[in-house]
Amino acid sequence: MSFGIKQRIRRYVANQIAFQLSEEMPDELPRALARKVRLGLGIPAPLGHPLPESVVCGDIDSYVPVFLRKNASSFYGRERALDIGCGEKPRNLFESVNPYGCDIRGSQESSVMGVDLFHEPIPFPDHFFDYVTAYDFIEHIPRVLTSRTGETRFPFIDLMNEIYRVLKPGGLFFSKTPAFPSKEVFQDPTHVNIITEDTFPMYFCSDAGNGLFAKIYGFNGSFTLVSQEWCHCCLLSLLKKQ
Repeated sequence: MSFGIKQRIRRYVANQIAFQLSEEMPDELPRALARKVRLGLGIPAPLGHPLPESVVCGDIDSYVPVFLRKNASSFYGRERALDIGCGEKPRNLFESVNPYGCDIRGSQESSVMGVDLFHEPIPFPDHFFDYVTAYDFIEHIPRVLTSRTGETRFPFIDLMNEIYRVLKPGGLFFSKTPAFPSKEVFQDPTHVNIITEDTFPMYFCSDAGNGLFAKIYGFNGSFTLVSQEWCHCCLLSLLKKQ
């Protein structure tokens, strides 16, 4: 049996143990114990969200459409979608009529605008898109940059402002990214933006208790958290522009 298969089986079993602990003994002590069990075994899936067997034995890409259909089925097929950091061709995860893309390498053949999103704004007007998607991209955006003149910028905050700006009211933002505590977050040397399951709710969503902490760093939008789930090492997050 290969190492990868053994790892997936271990993750599935540990996740089931954690889920059963939370179901059978829902008070605070067992919940904390279940969390320690899964974190100790490297299983980031949150309590109450066991992964379907087909996902554990398959790949993450096969579950993304399931996640989106489950949480946003009524939003499919609208006019415009933007996939940032898309590479040569934009993903059209919401089956939009007009899919666009942004990448440091532009491509006129596939409607991909060439732009450096570390330093430049999204090159589209306000309220232009029904959806914005970021597929394995957010983790590459620097959190802090300092210029030669000493000016400090927060590129991740700037990008979230841009995503909010180009979305129509009620538009959706979907992110798929490796997240802490999975080892995949750190093994790629180009991953500089470490996301946790609290990053989007606490810093960019006004409906999550004391959310919108990012306002003190210059975030001027307000999202609602539609849904968030773990799939293996990745966090799937779906936000709605208020």
